[in-house]
Amino acid sequence: RMVEGTWVLGGIRRETNHCFLVPCPGNSREEATLLPIIKQFILPGTTLITGWKSNIDLGQHRYVHIDVNPDIGADINLIKGTWRKCNAFRRGRRETESSLRNDLSEFMWRKQK
Repeated sequence: RMVEGTWVLGGIRRETNHCFLVPCPGNSREEATLLPIIKQFILPGTTLITGWKSNIDLGQHRYVHIDVNPDIGADINLIKGTWRKCNAFRRGRRETESSLRNDLSEFMWRKQK
């Protein structure tokens, strides 16, 4: 299904609850777009639990990749909840690229406090 708006790649470190939320340049979800963001925020050797289908071979880049599987504790409820809070925080705000970046930065800053 098509979703209107800007694609945002996000992640949360479960131990600290710190997160990152980054708008995808050009609204792209291609490897050339996502991999630099992943490498900027996530150390090699880290386990990534994702709920998205990707053509990126994360193992080739020294990440452990697990698809969502609640039976083994690999769920994405934490990021879904964070995204829900972020959307509530942004409700009624302008939808420009710069305002989105500013809002995401402020949300992450407030969340880390």
